[in-house]
Amino acid sequence: MKIINEYAWIIFIGLGSIVLFLGVYLGYLWRLLNLQKKETEKRKAESLQNKKEKDKYVVDSLDIIALATIQNQCDASECCIRVKHLVEYFPELSQKSELQVFHQMYEEIKDFPTHEKRKEQSKQQTFEQDKKRFRIEDKYKDRLLKSLEILREELKSYR
Repeated sequence: MKIINEYAWIIFIGLGSIVLFLGVYLGYLWRLLNLQKKETEKRKAESLQNKKEKDKYVVDSLDIIALATIQNQCDASECCIRVKHLVEYFPELSQKSELQVFHQMYEEIKDFPTHEKRKEQSKQQTFEQDKKRFRIEDKYKDRLLKSLEILREELKSYR
């Protein structure tokens, strides 16, 4: 006990140093935590902004394609392919029964070659596929146009 009394001030200085060090370290950790929270909030805000921008882009694209097709500026098959892929960005919209014509028509035209593959085939093959494609477009034309009008109305709620 005598030794403890003699070295009490050294023990208190040592313990005080440890407490001071731990306090500084805790402050450092607290600061890091706050910086991480701010960074996380910033990333969430950026992510939300990016999603809003992409939503707007997809909605605008769908509306432009629909309007162009209604005005006979876009082929029905091209419209169908583009709309089918874009509308899947909004699953709740994609599942609407009024818009199933895009999925149905797509199933019939999805295997037709496009771009380079179409250019590589013979003119006779292209001609035969075009005849087939035109028949499919005629088959779905009325339902497709009606669905495009419905789609344009639905898109208003996404703006």
